[in-house]
Amino acid sequence: MSELTDRDRAAFAAVDDALRAYPLAPAPPNLLPAVMARVRVQSPVPRFRLAWIDYAVSLFAAIMAGLAILLWQSIPPQVIVQAQVELALLLQLYGTPVWVVTLAAGLMLAGCALVLMAWLFAQGQGVRRRHASPTQGRV
Repeated sequence: MSELTDRDRAAFAAVDDALRAYPLAPAPPNLLPAVMARVRVQSPVPRFRLAWIDYAVSLFAAIMAGLAILLWQSIPPQVIVQAQVELALLLQLYGTPVWVVTLAAGLMLAGCALVLMAWLFAQGQGVRRRHASPTQGRV
């Protein structure tokens, strides 16, 4: 983009000053009724509706939550006690606090999710490359 010269700046400033000083013309008397008539004529906003997929996803999430609660309640007390004993022995063996184990487990889960995401995106890009035309990318 080229730089403006002093002459161009002065011309733009003169036009700007003239536009600011020029009085506004009054609006035609039939402008407001015409605008309001067009606003009223426009179709009303459609009613909010959910698609079938919204209901399906909600139903699936509710069923999964119910199954998780049902499975949690069906775990025998002996298994819960055994899991608590194993966790306590694991923590005593390595001498690490619970928050460190929780943090490590969370980081491992996040890392696995990132690796999976990267692999899925790499798979998608590979498919796009195979279907690209032979002349694409050449200059």
